[in-house]
Amino acid sequence: MVDRKAVMKVFETIKPLFVEHEGNFEVKEITDDGVVKVKLIGTCQLCIYKEKTTKAIEAMLKKEVPGVKKVQAI
Repeated sequence: MVDRKAVMKVFETIKPLFVEHEGNFEVKEITDDGVVKVKLIGTCQLCIYKEKTTKAIEAMLKKEVPGVKKVQAI
């Protein structure tokens, strides 16, 4: 099981970067099998780098939070 508080702590550290570019995100679900589902908001929704951003978040979460296997933009 993934520690939701640890996931949210990581997201709080990166949130200012999203807001700075008039975007944001919502964590919609953290599954028992380690999938973190996020909804990108604002400019992030339409950004051509959305996939790279999602992969960067995934790498950070995998490093910082045991049990995270994937980040999925929904």
